[in-house]
Amino acid sequence: MEENVNEYQGEAMGLLNKETTRRLRERLKELLLYEFFGVFTLLISIGSFALFTETLMIDPLVANVFSWVLAVAFAYVTNRNWVFKKTATGAGDVIHETMRFVSGRLSTLIIEELIILVCVTWLGMDNMIVKVVAQIVVILLNYCISRFWVFR
Repeated sequence: MEENVNEYQGEAMGLLNKETTRRLRERLKELLLYEFFGVFTLLISIGSFALFTETLMIDPLVANVFSWVLAVAFAYVTNRNWVFKKTATGAGDVIHETMRFVSGRLSTLIIEELIILVCVTWLGMDNMIVKVVAQIVVILLNYCISRFWVFR
């Protein structure tokens, strides 16, 4: 009888370890995809910001909003379809998901705008350096918002 109990415990631990390993692989894959598409989102954000501020001479705060719109549109499509693989079925579910995504991104836009306001407008720091540093903060916050609130 004791041998059967030990055998079952061993099988249960093996299944538990397989499930844990599977979940860890899924999380790692998710993080790698988020980083992969995040690089392109970052390039869209910084590239369009540079275009707007350096070439078109648009105010950095206004340029940041324009670049945000482009980056958020790209990020939503890639996060929904490839990173978090969500398939909301009804129109209401998709609208709800989209609204949560946009409101989460709006909150990080406000943070980014405050960073640019303080560092560029008030302290006179370089547009592009501040934008890159702000993007690091925003990327970390956006992942947490998307993972734990939007695409849970």
